[in-house]
Amino acid sequence: MAYMYRKNNKDALDVVQETVAKAYANIQMVKEERFFATYLMKILS
Repeated sequence: MAYMYRKNNKDALDVVQETVAKAYANIQMVKEERFFATYLMKILS
């Protein structure tokens, strides 16, 4: 998904790293585990 936005492997990896860092820092915002993927996609976009 990140590659679709950036069209460059290095930039896509940077986006993924930033997304994971933001998700981890705000994990308490996910009310149910089943919404975690949606939460990640929201941060990514």
